[in-house]
Amino acid sequence: MEIIKGVEVSLGIGIGTAVLLEAQEHVFDMGLIDKSEIENEQNRYHQAVEIISKNIDNNLIAFDMSDEDKDIFEAHKLILTDPVIKDGVFLLISEKLYNLEFALHIYFEKTINYFKTLENEFYAERANDYKDIYERLINSLHNNNQLITDDLDDMSVVVMDDISPSLIGELAKKKVQALVLSKGNKTSHAIILARAANIPVVTGIAFVGKIANGDELIVDANKGEVFVNPDKQILQNYYDLKQKDKHDAESLKNIIGLPAETSDGKTIHLLANIGMPEEINAAMDVNADGVGLFRTEFLYMERDNLPTEEEQFEAYKLVAIKSKGKPVVIRTMDIGGDKMAKWYPHLNEKNPYLGCRGIRFSLKYPEIFKTQIRAIIRAAKYGNLLIMFPLISSIEEFRKAKDYVEECKKELKLAELIKIGTMIEIPSAALIADQLAKESDFFSIGTNDLLQYSVAVDRNNESIAEYYNPYNMAFLRLIKMTAEAANRHNIPIAVCGELAANESFVPLLIKLGVQELSVNVQSLLRIKRLIRKLNYQALTEYPQIIGDIADVAKIKENISLMNEKVFD
Repeated sequence: MEIIKGVEVSLGIGIGTAVLLEAQEHVFDMGLIDKSEIENEQNRYHQAVEIISKNIDNNLIAFDMSDEDKDIFEAHKLILTDPVIKDGVFLLISEKLYNLEFALHIYFEKTINYFKTLENEFYAERANDYKDIYERLINSLHNNNQLITDDLDDMSVVVMDDISPSLIGELAKKKVQALVLSKGNKTSHAIILARAANIPVVTGIAFVGKIANGDELIVDANKGEVFVNPDKQILQNYYDLKQKDKHDAESLKNIIGLPAETSDGKTIHLLANIGMPEEINAAMDVNADGVGLFRTEFLYMERDNLPTEEEQFEAYKLVAIKSKGKPVVIRTMDIGGDKMAKWYPHLNEKNPYLGCRGIRFSLKYPEIFKTQIRAIIRAAKYGNLLIMFPLISSIEEFRKAKDYVEECKKELKLAELIKIGTMIEIPSAALIADQLAKESDFFSIGTNDLLQYSVAVDRNNESIAEYYNPYNMAFLRLIKMTAEAANRHNIPIAVCGELAANESFVPLLIKLGVQELSVNVQSLLRIKRLIRKLNYQALTEYPQIIGDIADVAKIKENISLMNEKVFD
């Protein structure tokens, strides 16, 4: 058995047989036609456009997509039916006597290359749109999608290099178990459609030489892992987990409209973590109390240049409007560590986790930082936006960052009241939490990095993974210290790291004084169900766990014993 680690982009679990697919090359005659064939070639074009338009309409009806996702595919229809494109292609057919395929190739190649030369992210995305429309037209003319998916069924796990949106529709029809790709990111149109079709997807998988046709695969797209030929026990565990997830998903729908409060009436604010603007729809669909962490890195990754203020403004404005007055905590860019961008000037740092990342980068390059701050401030009038600084390690850093916010307000001549908080993810910040609380409007503990820096373990290093243990007493004391400081100074305290979605830890976090939990959307209803079974009085009266015990196994045992006593 081999486990291949990738990136989770469409959550879920798929179990089945590997089918390796290769995108078919477009092989067609690039010759000339006779004048008598011009009308026939034009009719073929109209037929292909009509078929693809109907396919897009069918996908919009069949798949549960957000408004933003629907807009993407409506935009594809506009390109597809653009009379300028039709006139350009028909001109090549009538004057050059090119057949339809050759005319499409010449026209779209010229258009796509033009967009690429503009070196602008907006137009680069348009180049991708035009490329996809070209692929759809050729596939429709040659029925390619059906040909390469003929051998698929509902026990197939598709493995390929990259995928087009039109092929996703074919995979959905075949009800494939999952999709494993070497390329692709959360914002690509194909991945958006895969999420809408509930197809689990893991990208960044170097499968050549590791996965063969017929291999048994488990795709855990919740963790970004692919198991190749797993043993019987792991296979059975995942079958059980998948079945449990299916039943859970149905039963959890019943509590969407209920508040996140304990059985004895204590309210715990339950918010969502999002990484892209369109995810706000899913958060609101499960009745999240707001967004506790809006990761803005999506604006900076997978591109050669920095986002403009206008691009950022539109993204933040969208989330502000869609959240309908609920709080949205926007974390300023946290580039660095394991989140590198092509334009990033510190790609070759020897130890990027201890390098120029988070607020350090922002303070080192204030104009980049101010561009983001201005965009947030401008968008704030459309909703309840808050700003949070990542990787704060000292009071001086926080003050400098806050000064830039005030500077941007003056430049914009806007006096928007906008709350500013500190993300506690470095031990030094936890140790001075009392001082930071005097100047912060709120705290949010990023447990992923706080644990990493507390125990000096790279959380992506599998060889020392056993040391990345949340039951470490030093780590738990830092959480306790931070929560106590926040409560003393009457500012909200949240946990937005993975620990907030860990059912074993949620009671302890609440006992330590955490008032808010921010989790990924997929975990939100599960955590709400747990909160509603929790007895807050029993929890507060239970003896303190974070004391003098330093033994990890003993701490874990004590937390487990407490959990047995505090649920109704």
